[in-house]
Amino acid sequence: MSNGEPPAQQPADDRGAAGTVFGTDFATTAYPPADDRDHAGVAAQVGSLGASRTGSDDLRRALRGLQERRSRPQEGLAARPVLQFSLLPDQDSLTLVVDELLMMAADLDGSTAAFRRGPARDVLAQADFHDPVPVDELDRRLVRLVPRSASVQTLRDVAARLRELGYPCGLNHVAPLNPIIKGTGGPENTARTLSFPPPWTPQLLAAPSPVTVAVIDTGITAADRSDGWLAGVADAAGPSGIDPLDVYSWDDTPGPDGYLDYGAGHGTFVAGIVQQVAPKVTVRSYRAVDSDGIGSEVDVAKAMLAAARDGATVINLSLGSETDADQPPLAIRVALDLLAEQFPDVLCVAAAGNSGTERPAWPAAFREVVSVAALRADLQPAAWSNRGSWVDCSTIGEGVFSTYVRGVEYEGFDPPGPGSDGPDTFPEAGPDAPEEPWALWSGTSFAAPQIAGAIARISQERGIPPREACRRMLGLGVPVPGYGTALHLLPGS
Repeated sequence: MSNGEPPAQQPADDRGAAGTVFGTDFATTAYPPADDRDHAGVAAQVGSLGASRTGSDDLRRALRGLQERRSRPQEGLAARPVLQFSLLPDQDSLTLVVDELLMMAADLDGSTAAFRRGPARDVLAQADFHDPVPVDELDRRLVRLVPRSASVQTLRDVAARLRELGYPCGLNHVAPLNPIIKGTGGPENTARTLSFPPPWTPQLLAAPSPVTVAVIDTGITAADRSDGWLAGVADAAGPSGIDPLDVYSWDDTPGPDGYLDYGAGHGTFVAGIVQQVAPKVTVRSYRAVDSDGIGSEVDVAKAMLAAARDGATVINLSLGSETDADQPPLAIRVALDLLAEQFPDVLCVAAAGNSGTERPAWPAAFREVVSVAALRADLQPAAWSNRGSWVDCSTIGEGVFSTYVRGVEYEGFDPPGPGSDGPDTFPEAGPDAPEEPWALWSGTSFAAPQIAGAIARISQERGIPPREACRRMLGLGVPVPGYGTALHLLPGS
């Protein structure tokens, strides 16, 4: 892969199980050590991963509770309708979808009829749909087909029949990599902190070419941190990019109830990871997933185009889904095509998923997306991570340390048990508690932003496009079957 130029930075002499990208920048000595409570919390997180799509009774109950609370009347949501979702009726997986179909607009207006073996409208007439709704933000190439009344199984059957006839068609999938985006118990509190700028900042090269990383996620907390981390990110995001943290109630009372929502803080944590790896790049937040961790593939696709139009050249997607019949999600396909046509330098990085299988998770499985699996804290492959020939690279995804949000977890979400002393308050109280919230979290969601940050940092320091930066970065790694090129960036716990 070399073109004769030196790599972005020489790896450490002893690379161990994974190649070091930035020398000793992220050595464990630069981070406060983890204590026994940190290790216990991470062990509990890891124990909940790998089973996120297996359809356990506990998880199904949690999802039914999530559906119920989102169906109640809410307050203060007039500007953003609550997205409802269904579970596909499978026994061996939990895939969430919106009750609508997606098709290419050209297949409905007849312009590609010569390439098809049957008319789409005849099949669609078997179900009672409203008029097709073009997605303006995707150049009207995609249409949403919303049924007047049809079960999710009927929609699956219609989509399968259309695909048999040669028409790309699929359900509108819900984006979180876990059905409950935070995983069982969510992030764990920690007393550890990290100064800003971090100790390795003086070693960074001058930036001849400013680079922006777009974090498409739950948004960013509106609260300014006193420690310097994420300064200005909320202001740049504007109201549409803010994570409100507490919108839905855990009881029958509409509106905020004083507890963090299912997905609250996910985007803030991811943005902090990017900034740790690349303190001098610009981080910009986009909200395509709500504070419950629910967002459709159409929402994500629209955010991808918005980020590119705003000047981002690296897009981080710590989200995704396994799909019905493993079909590539159509909205993301359209977004990637538009990016290639209009913004060819933009590179997307996505998390590979936490199911512990070789089943593809999208958008990571798209060929033009950099797919990121997870390693354990000891740099060995994480059994709970998705893997396969479609994975490009991997880095530590267990016990990753990053910025979090102020708030209190609901006891029903993080009950006391093995490895958990119950719901956390961020930041925790006490004489040694940090002034600002930090947390430990595990998942491929937190491996991907390390790779996105590394690509952006190399691109900015060397003045090269993100794809070339990615090529150089991968040249420093160690190949691991099923996990792509293993790279060592941030430490785990």
